[in-house]
Amino acid sequence: MSFLDRLFSSPTPTTLATQPREYLLQPANPLWVAGTIIASLLLDFLLKKAVWVPDFLAMTLFFWTLRQPNWVGMTVAFLCGILIDVQQGSLLGQHALAYVVLSYMADRLRRRLSWFTPAAQALHILPLFLATQAVVLVIRSLGVRGWPGWSWFLGSVLVSLLWPLWTWLLLIPQRRSKNDDTSPL
Repeated sequence: MSFLDRLFSSPTPTTLATQPREYLLQPANPLWVAGTIIASLLLDFLLKKAVWVPDFLAMTLFFWTLRQPNWVGMTVAFLCGILIDVQQGSLLGQHALAYVVLSYMADRLRRRLSWFTPAAQALHILPLFLATQAVVLVIRSLGVRGWPGWSWFLGSVLVSLLWPLWTWLLLIPQRRSKNDDTSPL
């Protein structure tokens, strides 16, 4: 059987039986959502010394805006951005605006990105995180700070590389079921 035949053939019972088991995700726990946002905020507070460190809070906000848009959206992104601005001593509102733009883009692309695997999503989110960093760069340049260099954009590349792992970590509680053998979830 050629590659094209396998690619375009309809699934048979043997191919369905040999596929890896897919998890039906349980509903997200609001405490888990809030806890991951707070943990990533603290992680950003601790690790934001180097310019190339990925923005863990932006990744978490983007993830939960994709998964739970009614719980995490532009308001939460704005408030978290203000907290990051205060902690870093930067212009008040630069991260808030960047996170709101990122949250808006996540909300607009939510249906499209849900069809892709996390590895394929990583390719789609790279330009979004680069655009978010460009927003921060433009606002930074208004504050008479110098050009940070091209290494400053390395954080977005690292976000894209870490996205599959980050998605897997944030979905751990939703994958768990009480009895994997008999539970429909």
